[in-house]
Amino acid sequence: MHENALYHVDKLQAVCSKIETVSQLHVIDGEDHSFKIGKKHLETTSLTQDQVEDVALQAIAAFVSKPLAC
Repeated sequence: MHENALYHVDKLQAVCSKIETVSQLHVIDGEDHSFKIGKKHLETTSLTQDQVEDVALQAIAAFVSKPLAC
């Protein structure tokens, strides 16, 4: 999993597991805090910045489309 200077994924996952409401963490590998994907990471995955952002948007759409448990 990706880590940058501003966060550690394992710490974020620990926080998410303690949240009492519906939550989900979607990790964007190779990104920085502004969602910019490193050039080398894009080259190794054969993805474009737009494709990575589309995957993130799909994850957001799937999350907000889930019914809330009452």
